[in-house]
Amino acid sequence: MVRRLIYAAIALALLLLIASSSAGCKNRPPRKISLPDSLRLQSIEKAAADTLLNQLRRQQLNYTWFVAKAKAQIESPQQNLGFSIQIRQQRDSLTWITLKKASVEGARLRFLPNSIEIIDRQNNEYLQTDFQFLKTEFNLSLDFQALQQIITASPFWLDSLQWKASTEDGFHRLDGRRPNLELNYYLHPTSYQLQRLSARIGKQSLNATFANYKIVEGSSQEIAHEIDLQIDSEEAGKGRLLIEYTDISLLPPDNVRFEIPDHYTRKSRP
Repeated sequence: MVRRLIYAAIALALLLLIASSSAGCKNRPPRKISLPDSLRLQSIEKAAADTLLNQLRRQQLNYTWFVAKAKAQIESPQQNLGFSIQIRQQRDSLTWITLKKASVEGARLRFLPNSIEIIDRQNNEYLQTDFQFLKTEFNLSLDFQALQQIITASPFWLDSLQWKASTEDGFHRLDGRRPNLELNYYLHPTSYQLQRLSARIGKQSLNATFANYKIVEGSSQEIAHEIDLQIDSEEAGKGRLLIEYTDISLLPPDNVRFEIPDHYTRKSRP
């Protein structure tokens, strides 16, 4: 069960999908991002890679605290699962997540810069591990900073790849490469908002679309409130994660309690 919860956590980070129980949810068709004819039929001038990177940097949410509620659905050939998410995130310090189904908490997760902790409410277990464990066990090159940027729907790994700019289907396109990683960003031709991404990270491939951009209360910045992720992993197979943010605030949360009951079985993995 703990292993499954780890997969659920990484699904929230856009890289793996797994569900711990089944539920009868109707599959939704993949979201297709397309431009209005007035834009789609126009040829856009190729922009310099540095120009596009600067536009993406401006989309990285400026915050101290990010507090959100969301509805989510995981779909795979084996089962579908709908659940709710609560997030409390302090920039560069803490990411705290609870997963609930039918108002019953199933798991609580705490990500720190150098550690991952999971409370499994279903099996009365507590696991402590680190990000290196994800790379060793699941071949996932995911760090704390990338996870935080993903949760806020912000572009990530902008400063660690070699980039090349082009255009495709009316979108600006940025291609980034490094060993064991390929990442492609597709930007709106005029607003430069991130519309799609595709990536291959080790043995996992990912395609995502971002939609319903709204200004976050207390900020002048916009964030995508709907994220549709399609993931193919040798470890977990094909799957899909849909996230719809229902409430976002940049105010400090009331609490980020992470209390481990005394009777829980404690496990740790290097």
